[in-house]
Amino acid sequence: MNKCIQCGSTSYKPIIKRDAQGVMRPSGEFQCTGCSLIFSSIDAWRMGDTGRGETPKSDESVPLSPPTPA
Repeated sequence: MNKCIQCGSTSYKPIIKRDAQGVMRPSGEFQCTGCSLIFSSIDAWRMGDTGRGETPKSDESVPLSPPTPA
């Protein structure tokens, strides 16, 4: 199954972070482009395991756009 177990998105992106020297490098983690859930491996993205030995929870996702003002 090549989609996010939480939202069904069919794409993800590598997470880039600064290393100890301040250089931007891949962190080894991945983020779903649909729900922004972070995974430790591509298999975790496909199978629904966050890499922490648990399945994703809906409150772990972060909206991609800011909320609209009321």
